[in-house]
Amino acid sequence: MTPAYVQSFADAGYRVGSLDKLVTLRIHDVKLDWIRALGRASPSLMRVSADQLIAMRIHGVSPGDVEAYAKLGYRDLTPQQLIAMSIHGVSPAFAQRAQRSGARPDPDRLVAMRIHGTYLN
Repeated sequence: MTPAYVQSFADAGYRVGSLDKLVTLRIHDVKLDWIRALGRASPSLMRVSADQLIAMRIHGVSPGDVEAYAKLGYRDLTPQQLIAMSIHGVSPAFAQRAQRSGARPDPDRLVAMRIHGTYLN
């Protein structure tokens, strides 16, 4: 971790809270460009906690997926919803297939569909 990395968070207005948290952010490759891309994809993700950023990064939440969900009408998904969807294999393509069936399942229902083996063509 460099002083520039630490300063970049401070300059962007992020108050991480501890050196340990900054180290964890760095270990998991949480960078401001990724955070900003999430924020562009969904403004509700502009100011999430360091722990939520770390969890989203660990579980593979991407700005591209957030954008794809928004195009399907799933705007303002919470970090918890995005993490659960990623953990359980819900992808934008899966959500799109679910919508083709004539419904627009909410994020929790999409997760339940994957958990319980509701597969769509």
